[in-house]
Amino acid sequence: MVNYSFDMDDLGEVFATIFSSSALVTVFIVIFAIVALFALAVYIFSCIGLYRMAKKLECDKAWMAWIPFANTWLMFNLPRNEYRVLALNKVIENRTNAFWIHLAIQYGTNTVIGILSAIPIIGYLVAAISPLVGIAVTVAYIFMIFPVYKDLYKMFLPDNTAQTYAIVSIVCHFLVPIVPAILMFVASGKDPVEVVDASY
Repeated sequence: MVNYSFDMDDLGEVFATIFSSSALVTVFIVIFAIVALFALAVYIFSCIGLYRMAKKLECDKAWMAWIPFANTWLMFNLPRNEYRVLALNKVIENRTNAFWIHLAIQYGTNTVIGILSAIPIIGYLVAAISPLVGIAVTVAYIFMIFPVYKDLYKMFLPDNTAQTYAIVSIVCHFLVPIVPAILMFVASGKDPVEVVDASY
């Protein structure tokens, strides 16, 4: 009769063998490299597109397209029309204020939740509502960033095409993040509809 007993020492040896395998380490390195290259490609495509848009609009701060957070500010401020929040019909006249509201929603919410979750009793309540907060933050993100994409694309594309590009950019932002970068790159290849005063 065969004895199939298996103790924790045997399990430890199995994991040690697996993780000491150079083939497995190589696989992890290759996967990490592919993900890093993909993320870099997304970043570079979006930066090139935004940079070309800014240059074609004669913006003296086009270099900001290459700097994280500064490039988001540039996206908000390149269009010179009033900023209108999606679905709320709320106008924010100063587009920089819209940028700060966007940052507060996107990053401030998570910071506040992190701090509150460390407080006894309140942490349990925060944990219970955090999925709802996550949904609310995502919806707020869409409401704030859709007009940015639409206004940017409208400066280079006809209204209907700009609207379609903006919708695809929002949907793919969560699913296939390289698509908005490619769309921005494609739009930046067009001539602006009209060059506006883009000095800040």
